[in-house]
Amino acid sequence: MADAWVVARYIFLPFKLVRAVLFNISLTIAVNLFPETFFKFFFKEQDKNDLNKYMAPVARNVGNLSYIWQRMKMHWLCAVRETTMIAEQGSPAPNPALVRLSDGSECRLLDLAKAGRPLVINFGSCT
Repeated sequence: MADAWVVARYIFLPFKLVRAVLFNISLTIAVNLFPETFFKFFFKEQDKNDLNKYMAPVARNVGNLSYIWQRMKMHWLCAVRETTMIAEQGSPAPNPALVRLSDGSECRLLDLAKAGRPLVINFGSCT
């Protein structure tokens, strides 16, 4: 059963890559054609007013054509990594590379673990 799931992930990979291309093209077109509607839909007033250091670059560059290749590359790499990742019960935990938001340096996930303290990863949203 597990082998069938691995094969299915590789079968769906081309569809994920096409989805990434279409998403990036449509996002760029939408932002450039309807900027006010886009920003009202995706950014709250607080994000625009505070110009916090994380959302301001996104709001400024999301429709910029010079970033379309970077976004495309990121989506492709994520799709390939999602397809090739394997995690099984009882096997060693995955240790992906992460980027610290504070200074942009790279670290590994398990570097954040401390002896005597569990590492909790919250994939939800608090907003």
